[in-house]
Amino acid sequence: VVSTQSTGETVSTTRRLVLYDKTAGLLVDDFSGFGDASFPTVRSLLNLPENEISEVSSDEYEERYLVFFESLTRNRTLRPGQHFLYQLFPGSQVFLQKVYHKRVKAGDLLTVRKLIKFYDHAPGFIDSQDSVTGNTGLHLAAKHCCFPIALYLLEQGAQLELKKSERKD
Repeated sequence: VVSTQSTGETVSTTRRLVLYDKTAGLLVDDFSGFGDASFPTVRSLLNLPENEISEVSSDEYEERYLVFFESLTRNRTLRPGQHFLYQLFPGSQVFLQKVYHKRVKAGDLLTVRKLIKFYDHAPGFIDSQDSVTGNTGLHLAAKHCCFPIALYLLEQGAQLELKKSERKD
């Protein structure tokens, strides 16, 4: 996903957009699977018609948003002034919950911190349970002796009393 500065992008009705709201410090999208129906869509925030192809220049929104456009190819050349946002947006957060659990087991505090920060607005992400074992990130950190991660998760509000049988997914 790339953000253009000073050049327009053609945006079809199926092309994905991500906004970074500079005021709120949040990434906003319409496709990650946990959006709030009461929250405006990305296209409505940009005053774009929902069902029409539009030409969008991120310069028009630079005071409030960084606009990231889906790149349909990995071979896209970044022009001067463009920003790159690694494609981290699968159709739902289940994929990244698996990444989160794997990184906890590996003792990768940096990646765990980034994922928790990225999903701080998604209730339950920090306590998401492995689909096979039912373990949460906190369970996995303790089981694999990753005490800095366990401490970080507790500081971020992970539920200490959640048991494997109390599936939240």
